[in-house]
Amino acid sequence: MKIDAPYLFEQTVKSMIYCANERELFHLLSTAVKALEFDYYAYGVRISSPVTKPTFSLKSNYTNKWQLRYTDKNYIAIDPTVKHGLVSTRPLVWSNKSTQEEPEFWEEASSHGLKSGWAQSSILTQGSIGMLSVAQEGNNASTTKNILRRQLLLVWLNNTFKTAYSEIVLPDMFKHMYLELTSRETEMLKWCADGKTSDEIAIILDLKKRTVDFHIANAINKLNVTNKTAAAVKAIQLNII
Repeated sequence: MKIDAPYLFEQTVKSMIYCANERELFHLLSTAVKALEFDYYAYGVRISSPVTKPTFSLKSNYTNKWQLRYTDKNYIAIDPTVKHGLVSTRPLVWSNKSTQEEPEFWEEASSHGLKSGWAQSSILTQGSIGMLSVAQEGNNASTTKNILRRQLLLVWLNNTFKTAYSEIVLPDMFKHMYLELTSRETEMLKWCADGKTSDEIAIILDLKKRTVDFHIANAINKLNVTNKTAAAVKAIQLNII
């Protein structure tokens, strides 16, 4: 690491807390990654709505050829780092030489300069998952040791970036989903999420069943779903209940 790199990294990460927009945020990410002597970065987000077809967003400084190849071949479906990030928030250190899963994928990634790296996912707001990946073109005997030496800094970077990203970028991604339920509608969906029937909810809240059904129907309509189960699931994803 260069003499001034630790100071540059620290100041850059601290600046993320006061970042004003997405462009500035990713510029700071690029600066921090370079200070840690990595060549590439990527930040991917998985939005779990709709449940049957989650959507993905990815921003990186990978080569254009690799970005196009990754998209065209739908590599996100087999990328081992993504698979790891969907089931664990523990950091993952990888290299082409040490990874046995999906050898053809790694071989092609290596040809585009991604020979070793680090990745960690984190839970964002509203049922989404974000994952920071960094990579470098080198892959020798000391590469893994060097990455492990920087791991605490990478975790700090990931956590700080996640916080800023959740405040700056996610609201725009989810603004078409923003809606307001009444306190009664929210209350009904909470009980629905616990598996209660309309009859049971009416007894619990000392209401008439038709009143319960009325509020549930309104919630279903506002959430643009077809039944109360789907309404409860979507409300949880949107952090409404």
